[in-house]
Amino acid sequence: MITHYDIKMEMQKLKEVLSVEGVNIPSLLQVIKPGTYVFLWVLLWPTFLRLVSVKSDVRDVGFDICASGMMGFLLFVAITNGMMLYLAIPDSFRKDSKIINFMYSKSKTYILLFLIVFSMVSFMHSILYVFALMITFILFFLVYT
Repeated sequence: MITHYDIKMEMQKLKEVLSVEGVNIPSLLQVIKPGTYVFLWVLLWPTFLRLVSVKSDVRDVGFDICASGMMGFLLFVAITNGMMLYLAIPDSFRKDSKIINFMYSKSKTYILLFLIVFSMVSFMHSILYVFALMITFILFFLVYT
């Protein structure tokens, strides 16, 4: 369990580490790789399902792909921002910090859970799919924050 005292002590330790070691500047590929994987999954999975489906209307397929692309881009930006902040913290502090490890594992769990729910939502019909996608995105956003 993480208490207020733990947070206070780790922030003091982080200040000391940052004053001595400074901030890491991670490589661009290292920062955008997880976000790119999520973006491609969110964009390509519904595209594959809609193009394999025989009963799909072209307008519905295009609308679904655009909606998936917008949600994927929002996730890409959020994940890239989180990875940039996470990787900017010195490696020695990242490995020892209970709070940083908790937040990182929480983020990974929520993203994986979102992708699983998203994969199931993708089987829905076009308009219902977009509505369910927005509801899923909003619920995960509210739960995560």
